[in-house]
Amino acid sequence: MKYIVVKGDTLSEVAKRFGTTVKAIQKANPTITDANKIYIGMTLEIPMKHSEHSPDYEALGRAFQRALNDISKLDSVKALLKMYW
Repeated sequence: MKYIVVKGDTLSEVAKRFGTTVKAIQKANPTITDANKIYIGMTLEIPMKHSEHSPDYEALGRAFQRALNDISKLDSVKALLKMYW
């Protein structure tokens, strides 16, 4: 997945946030030669670990899109409440 560096980010914090390591991020981004030098606006490729416990992001995206489509068809909040409660 892609991540854009923001003010205050460090490679170790980004790695921790995404459940990976600094070395794995550096391997996925060969232009990073010094782990202490990343820049605001820099796009990083974040390697994602896949395990049996990892969420299926594609399935989640499809479910979210279906929910948005359902909501867009509703005429009122009352109909929304009936649909989901």
